[in-house]
Amino acid sequence: MELHEKEHGKLAKDIAFKIDKKLLSIGPKANCETLDKSGNKLAHKLMADLKKANKKYDTRTNHGETQKAWLYMHSKAKKQLAFTHLSLILKKD
Repeated sequence: MELHEKEHGKLAKDIAFKIDKKLLSIGPKANCETLDKSGNKLAHKLMADLKKANKKYDTRTNHGETQKAWLYMHSKAKKQLAFTHLSLILKKD
């Protein structure tokens, strides 16, 4: 799962870098309000791009399952196994 989540982190860092770079490239504006709107519009567009990239990555990896990481169970048997495992852990305390 660590590999999968690190890739999500990389996607976020890449977008953060792009936001920083693009914000610094915004030229002079007539006033602070116009500058603020331009910056927010740009940042929101790039955050939407991040959301799409994360969704595409999760689809490609089946939420990490193709990387041997998964957060949910696919069948009743697996759910029962997870419940039994959790019960055993709780009994130890």
